[in-house]
Amino acid sequence: SKMFHPVDFEDGPLVLIKVRENLGGECLKLRPVRKLLLLVRHP
Repeated sequence: SKMFHPVDFEDGPLVLIKVRENLGGECLKLRPVRKLLLLVRHP
């Protein structure tokens, strides 16, 4: 299953920021993150 759907981001850019922060926080538990790229409109 996917973590999010492109429709989730139609409410505004704050949703993207929140998802990026949450995902980055989870990734940091494993190792430092240099770059986090979310492809919102990717099929």
